[in-house]
Amino acid sequence: MTRDAIPRTLSAVVEEAKRFDAFVRRFKRPLQQYFRKRGLDRADAEDLTQTALLRLLQKMRREPEVLSDGYVFTTASCVLIDHHRHRATRHLDETVEIDLETASSEPLADKILEGRQTLRVMLGVLKKMRPKMRRAFELHRFESLSYEEIARRMGVSVSSVEKYVMAALAELRGPIDRDRHV
Repeated sequence: MTRDAIPRTLSAVVEEAKRFDAFVRRFKRPLQQYFRKRGLDRADAEDLTQTALLRLLQKMRREPEVLSDGYVFTTASCVLIDHHRHRATRHLDETVEIDLETASSEPLADKILEGRQTLRVMLGVLKKMRPKMRRAFELHRFESLSYEEIARRMGVSVSSVEKYVMAALAELRGPIDRDRHV
């Protein structure tokens, strides 16, 4: 190599690095968004962005012309397909990550519906209970009174209150247990 060849090679490398740096600044964020919109978490989106950028760098070295936006995102699509194939063959999708930004502490719709149905059944059972049993149960569960306070209010023994509450619980559990075993 001559002395003149070394600076030209070095300047070519510097020029290539500048072009790629500008390319990365232009496409890094859109590529990350592309992967995030397709359900990947931040870490996987970052990894796949790096993989896509490396493939694109290799393409730029072989063919120095400017890569089109379409080619960039076609490459991203291929990287994503490769990622899914790799995960499918390794069974890595057996666990699910929860995105805390979109996760909700609210119960799911089916659980709300199930709760409402259970409540309707329980109210129906309460309405059909003998009056003393219902009254003892309501005072104990809804007004948080002790068995002694309930016995005084109702004019019965503490033992009777205990029996009323236990019988009420048994009646309430019956239809709910039957629904769960159907």
